[in-house]
Amino acid sequence: MIQLTELKSSSSTESEACPEVAIIVLNWNNYSDTAECLRSLKDIEYPNYCVYVVDNGSTDGSGERLEEEFPWCEFIFNHGNLGFAAGNNPAIDTAIEGEASYVLLLNNDIQAEDGLLKPLVETAEKYEDTVIVGGVLLNEEGDVYSAGGDFNQITTRLKIDEEVDSSEFRTNFVSGAMLLADSNFLKSVGGLSEYYFFGMEDQELAWKAKKEGKELRINSRSRAVHKIGGSSDRESPFRFYHATRNRLEFIRRNLFLPNRIIAYLFFIITRVVRFIQWFFQGKTSKIKAVLLGMYDWILREPFRRVSDF
Repeated sequence: MIQLTELKSSSSTESEACPEVAIIVLNWNNYSDTAECLRSLKDIEYPNYCVYVVDNGSTDGSGERLEEEFPWCEFIFNHGNLGFAAGNNPAIDTAIEGEASYVLLLNNDIQAEDGLLKPLVETAEKYEDTVIVGGVLLNEEGDVYSAGGDFNQITTRLKIDEEVDSSEFRTNFVSGAMLLADSNFLKSVGGLSEYYFFGMEDQELAWKAKKEGKELRINSRSRAVHKIGGSSDRESPFRFYHATRNRLEFIRRNLFLPNRIIAYLFFIITRVVRFIQWFFQGKTSKIKAVLLGMYDWILREPFRRVSDF
């Protein structure tokens, strides 16, 4: 594997002084965004990092095209579209085996700015109790849309922070779109939970960190532009299906009585209200997606794919 330090003029002393970071970018049938992301990574100001590109079973030849164009990256080809968690885990395992100190998960529709990586590592190194660090995600207009967040155990809803109070601060959630995690922590929890095909992986990872008495922090000096919707259609039935299934499973796996019962009741009541709204709005595809998510979760059925909707 070619490390970026070999392609730069940084001294070996500087490189050795900085913890190694393995950056993981997941591609699925999206040459354009992934290529743009990789180009932005080549010149970020950090002397000791490598990039893994995981092709998640692309059928359009984008994985092979990227491998030819970006020889300084290490490529991993999955046998199919395994979703976000199972797609990233092979690269996480490889990074841990390669003794990288940190792993940076990065969505393929993100453009890295020069100062993206160094502030994240500085925060992780500064606080011994911190195992997950995130930055500030901007939309294409330059507005902040994600800078950490909080989780409500009763509603099981995630509140994303859109305001930045200081350069460094604690949080209860870091978006998986740009998430730096300590390799030892990832190893201790077995990587990302592969039950989740699409969504909730980052939320459960944060939950596990807090359960172990660890902290999550945001360093607002690390910023990146995220093409919201580039990786997924935010209003698609596919998204509603997985949001439903994931939410029910998260409650089952992580909440204890009485919060678990309250969370289930809140979910049922709010779904009934949503169904009525969607019915009169003619959005019956959303109703079907939620019902399928509930049905498949109860019966532990295999995940449905985009082609099923």
